[in-house]
Amino acid sequence: MPPRRTFCSLRTRAEFDRVFAGGRRFFRQGLGFYYRLTSDDAFRYGISVPRRFGFAVERNTFRRRVREVLRLSDDRAPGIEMVICLARKCSDIGYAEIRSTIGWALRRIRRGDASGGSPRVPVKAGDDA
Repeated sequence: MPPRRTFCSLRTRAEFDRVFAGGRRFFRQGLGFYYRLTSDDAFRYGISVPRRFGFAVERNTFRRRVREVLRLSDDRAPGIEMVICLARKCSDIGYAEIRSTIGWALRRIRRGDASGGSPRVPVKAGDDA
């Protein structure tokens, strides 16, 4: 049996919708962060970049940068499903700004003070609650 992945992406619309509906959110410097705590031991992420914020090359470059920042981050914690949404033009956001903003967001989630309170009780990854 292959080892379980502890860092993977959200792939289906249902997985994204589960995070949007059952999680918390906050915004900073043109990025929106939606997250949900789970009892799973994996950090799962998704990236949403609407067409109106740049051409395909710009959007894909933004996605690659976000994936690299998440891959290199020491602030990732298991049991989090996160969707990162872009809220301004891709060309306006550089790598350093992406790195600092995502680092800030991950630390905020780990502390449990996103949205002004204690985090929700973890639920199983398959639950829609």
